Amino acid sequence: MSQRKLLLLVSCLAIGLCHPVVAQPAQESPAPIETPAQAEALAEAEGLNEQVVRLYQQGKYSEAIELAERVLAIRKEILEPDHPSVATSLNNLAALYRSMGRYAKAEPLYQQSLAIRKQQLGPDHPHVATSLNNLALFYQSMGRYAEAEPLYQQALAIDKQQLGPDHPDLAIDLNNLAGLYQSMGRYAEAEPLYQQSLAIKEQQLGPDHPDLATSLNNLAGLHWAREQPQLAVPLFQQSLAIEEANLRRNLVMGSEAQKQQYLDTIDHSTDLAISVHLQGASDNDAAARLALETILRRKGRLLELLRTNQEQLRQQLDPTSQELLSQLIEAYSQLSNIQFRSQGLLDPEQREQTYQQLKGRIAELEAQISRHSASFSEACEPVTLAQIQALLPADTALIEFIRYTPFNPKQGGRGSWGQPRYGAYILTSEGKVAGVDLGEAAAIEEQLLFELGLTFDKNTPLAQVNVSSTGLKDSRRESR
Repeated sequence: MSQRKLLLLVSCLAIGLCHPVVAQPAQESPAPIETPAQAEALAEAEGLNEQVVRLYQQGKYSEAIELAERVLAIRKEILEPDHPSVATSLNNLAALYRSMGRYAKAEPLYQQSLAIRKQQLGPDHPHVATSLNNLALFYQSMGRYAEAEPLYQQALAIDKQQLGPDHPDLAIDLNNLAGLYQSMGRYAEAEPLYQQSLAIKEQQLGPDHPDLATSLNNLAGLHWAREQPQLAVPLFQQSLAIEEANLRRNLVMGSEAQKQQYLDTIDHSTDLAISVHLQGASDNDAAARLALETILRRKGRLLELLRTNQEQLRQQLDPTSQELLSQLIEAYSQLSNIQFRSQGLLDPEQREQTYQQLKGRIAELEAQISRHSASFSEACEPVTLAQIQALLPADTALIEFIRYTPFNPKQGGRGSWGQPRYGAYILTSEGKVAGVDLGEAAAIEEQLLFELGLTFDKNTPLAQVNVSSTGLKDSRRESR
């Protein structure tokens, strides 16, 4: 990952905005230290900042704010008040306040961070473009579109001049401005920007990168907003295929932390797939099949995650396959580093060559292990509707109930997500798929519990309610 990339916001998704806390970039190294005590204090600040990043990623904002304030205080005391490292701390603290909805405290911190970078680095520095993006995303999330637009445009102009027309960071700028235009209903202006962003990511990041899935989702969401499901559904299919490939990689081969981290990044994709069908294209057969297949795949992956892990999988293999599995895990780790951490560290040609070599090595190792182990082969294969259909007896059907959060691509920011609802899907033994929206989840759950004669705390998830009057316990999991 490039040093500047550590500062950059994640692309502005069609399914919500994100203001990440960032680690300290190498370019913003502190000024020479006069005493060992000062060096020790700044080292402590670095360690605390790493904790801030982890807490932010876990959604523990209150704990992160306390540490972020300590980091800022240390850097202000030892470094100059307008040092670029102070600007980074101000940005982090602003992002945390914004995530907690404390907008009045977040805005001046974003503005101070931007002012320091302009003063210390010059108005055309890429880090200034980062701060412009951060402040613009903040304004966009508050519906202050007129204030966000010129900031996005300035960031785009800086990065285009300083980084060139094919840099991955430029793809983020293009995507963010497109997302703003979509929120404003300026669809014709948004589409070419999304397309340019997608083209850069396809060229620079490789075909399985999660950021590419984000761009596909965003362009699909735009077509959906323009009531063009025939264009939106194929893009959603590509995006979900990338997510499935990465989900397999992380759930089968990743550590427990990697598994949870990746599950968090795709939290809304099942909701999105269902919404495309039930809320946007109810008469589109491809959308119906995509929604049900996504539901079943994610359900299968989560069950597999609960059932097994790396060590259990290793125990099912013979010694030769165990050694191959160790090599495969290492290859996956190297591939992850190429995908997420190598931008700017390798030139594009070297990066692409390394990426393709690793992909080939992984395919070879997977094939070798699969020949020795049916359990490994099953763990790596995605669920398909055809497989499920083949298991259904004649004249029967699978009925799948799902609780989902609907998405509206014509709304901006977090307002895009509605209140939870229920849906139902049917797959017949002949392969036909049908889906229907059943209504708001709150009303259905309240009526269900009323029919069962139960009293309950409305803040208690339905899956945790013990149906003692019938001797049953609802063990369903919410599919999110």
